[in-house]
Amino acid sequence: MHQSAVGTPGEPGQPPPARPAPSGPAVRSPTLPAPPLAGRGTGPEAPTQDTVRGPALAPLPPTASSSFSPALPPLPPHARRLSLSESLVQLQNEAAFVQRPPPQSRPAPDIASPPTVIVPGPSPPVGLDAPAESEFFVAGLTAKELFVRLPQADPVSALLERHITPEQRPLRDLSGDWRGRTLEELITSYNWRGVARYAYDAVTQAPPEQTSYILSHWLLRFHALFRLRLFEPLSYELQRVASLLPRSSCLIIPPEEVPAADTPRFHPAVPYELHVLFASLPGIAGDRRAAIERLSALLRTSKEEVWEAKKRGEADKEGEWRIRVERVAGLVTALLQELKATTSATSLLAPLAAASPSFRTALSRIYFTTGDLGGLSAALEAPEVPDRQRRKTRVLDLVARADWSEAEAELRRLTEEEPDDAEAHNNLAVVLLYSAKLDEAIMHLSNLFSSRPALAYNDETLLFNLCTLFELRSEQAFAHKVRLLRSAAEFGAQGLGAECFKLPL
Repeated sequence: MHQSAVGTPGEPGQPPPARPAPSGPAVRSPTLPAPPLAGRGTGPEAPTQDTVRGPALAPLPPTASSSFSPALPPLPPHARRLSLSESLVQLQNEAAFVQRPPPQSRPAPDIASPPTVIVPGPSPPVGLDAPAESEFFVAGLTAKELFVRLPQADPVSALLERHITPEQRPLRDLSGDWRGRTLEELITSYNWRGVARYAYDAVTQAPPEQTSYILSHWLLRFHALFRLRLFEPLSYELQRVASLLPRSSCLIIPPEEVPAADTPRFHPAVPYELHVLFASLPGIAGDRRAAIERLSALLRTSKEEVWEAKKRGEADKEGEWRIRVERVAGLVTALLQELKATTSATSLLAPLAAASPSFRTALSRIYFTTGDLGGLSAALEAPEVPDRQRRKTRVLDLVARADWSEAEAELRRLTEEEPDDAEAHNNLAVVLLYSAKLDEAIMHLSNLFSSRPALAYNDETLLFNLCTLFELRSEQAFAHKVRLLRSAAEFGAQGLGAECFKLPL
């Protein structure tokens, strides 16, 4: 029987309505001509009817190292610190890329009421019962009133109710109960509701003096809401948290307010990731131009920090801020590409590409989408590009020249070397389709769903493309898509949009 979860205290409100499922055959993928971002539950806008896309443009690779992130407090012994750090880095690198429908007016989220039963949450770090000398106290960060409720259902629930009878509906746990599981297990199983509740328990039960510990788990909470597509609750909670933090020129509530002349650029107690997420917030809601303005302001201010560190002779700080500048520049570039402002994106990337393999790769993808084969060939000759990334860039060049057989051979090698590379698997299926090997493309993706179900069933691009291939091959596509939906639900399917199954709501 289908389990309908009851909203739990301290969790977000209703998600935005799912976009209509695109009709007609269409294929999308994370590496050739289409706007970013593809894969990992954040794919590009739905293709128009009767279009077939080649491998789509992938997100810019991360340029920030976790070693340069603000220090995270220790987690409980059963949860690895690295998992939390990786999650925060993932949030940083995805927030500004997502393409979303325009926001629609909906009632304000329900503020969470205090729980009647306290569930033991993650314990604060041992040895930190009193604030460190350098710890900056921010009052109010542990208040339950900052949180909103999780909804009782999601877009996948609506599809299951529409297309699968109750007795055949898989059991889904939408309660967010994380007890008995580690943070690492929650993240690797894509249990974002569990991650959201884990962060809620950690924040509300932490000593109020442990500001860095609390803020790190707020970031984890925001990551979970982002993955669950709960953008209104994310915006609501983020703005309320930001309103409590010390004022700085890059964290002003409301953002239109002009900061006073003596306002610091950044406050050392506030993680830089919060500034990036706050600047990205309009883009998450669908207003990319406003996000570009905010991120550009953050970029300018971060550059000022680079020069200040250089004047003081602080090489480590200078390197830290340079990496932050590069990452924010990458986010601005991605938004410019979404708005088809490729000339501006190229101008911003070109100076950075000389010193960064990540940006050289991103620049080569712009050359591909604009048909600049000369620039693409030059990118292949750059000596510092990592070998695997160079080979992926070579696939772009081969596809641009319609050398499908060699592109297929290279992608097969890439997938054999790294079986968990969803981007390579997806692009191989697209290349097989373009090579008139439809059955083989379906078989390849189907095998991936069988061999690596946790990866494949939580990847919107893979789901969307397999559904499209079903439509191209058979009139029985509807039955295949319903079976795919049922299988995905068995693996949780948290944070997936309804459109990736191409089924009517």
